[in-house]
Amino acid sequence: MPRKSRVVIPHHFHHVSQYGNYNQAIFDGHEDVVFYCETINRYAVSYGLQIYAFCLMNTHVHFLVIPPESGSLARTFNTAHMQYSQYRNRKHKIRGHLWQGRFLSCVIEQTFAERTMRYIERNPVRSGIVAYPWLYKWSSARAHTDKDTSPIHLHHLSFNQYSGEWKNFLMDEDEEICRELRIKTRRGLAIGSDAYIRQLEEYCKRSFVVLNPGRPRKKQEYQISAS
Repeated sequence: MPRKSRVVIPHHFHHVSQYGNYNQAIFDGHEDVVFYCETINRYAVSYGLQIYAFCLMNTHVHFLVIPPESGSLARTFNTAHMQYSQYRNRKHKIRGHLWQGRFLSCVIEQTFAERTMRYIERNPVRSGIVAYPWLYKWSSARAHTDKDTSPIHLHHLSFNQYSGEWKNFLMDEDEEICRELRIKTRRGLAIGSDAYIRQLEEYCKRSFVVLNPGRPRKKQEYQISAS
């Protein structure tokens, strides 16, 4: 069965993630992460991709971005990740695929952007690496809480209702958005209000319903909170 085409809506938020092949490590030290950041910065500028949040973990990466065009997402991440993979193979004198297939993405309604940022920046806490998100060097949490310089160029939310209180906002885990992001990013769906999802379905001429395995029900209804 052919895979579905990726849904990219220009000027809307998108959550992007990509994992190492067989969940292998994609970074082997400081030098690798610096090269990756420089590569992402270069192609984000080239293709006009706006980055609002990121987290670089040992086996995968997360981003919250806005593409100016439908092709900006693929051009940025496909090119940057290909170049990083080539760099890493040359450096370690190895062959093979670094990344696990194509990158994953889902469309995010603006009102869910802050919760998505929190999900991204809390990754090191959920993994037990640090006690607080802003203690992790390779994420946007430091720049958002301590005004530290970010290794990846960031745009900032003009509507952020938690500005100045971002540390407090980051302290709480949001299990609902965690579940939704994992499911819908993997399946290339969208996160938003019922009205937003209906608009996307009309615009894209496709369903954004979360389908469970097994025989389909006679009537499918979209549920914003997937379990």
